[in-house]
Amino acid sequence: DAWSPAALQAALDEGRPVFVDFTASWCVTCQTNKLAVLDRENVQRAFKEHNVKFLIADWTNRNAEISKTLESFGRTGVPLYLLYAPDGTAKILPEEAGCWPEVRAEERQELPGEPTEEQEQPAVSGLSHHREPAVGHCPGAA
Repeated sequence: DAWSPAALQAALDEGRPVFVDFTASWCVTCQTNKLAVLDRENVQRAFKEHNVKFLIADWTNRNAEISKTLESFGRTGVPLYLLYAPDGTAKILPEEAGCWPEVRAEERQELPGEPTEEQEQPAVSGLSHHREPAVGHCPGAA
């Protein structure tokens, strides 16, 4: 569905977590992440299983409302990936979707398990459990 502040608020009012993909047709990284991660069956299934509303903020034509939102998160362009908890708290995910914890776990052919107390509790249980970084180029990866 298309992103708008009203669409985001409507999903949050329903008590749903929300994933927002700030993207553009001319953004190579955006399109790569879409093909390599976002459109994958297991990722789409995880969104559905956890009742995550998936919104697309298409910045192809430099929409002013999207620009304002990007700026509010300290960004001047796309991609930007936000995961909102049902309480409206937003978490910025890395620009390289391959750095997302559930993607790294799959690359190592592990199932994401329950996080330990030392690990971050995800906004969407089961969607973004993290383990030791497996990809050295990811922000914060060892």
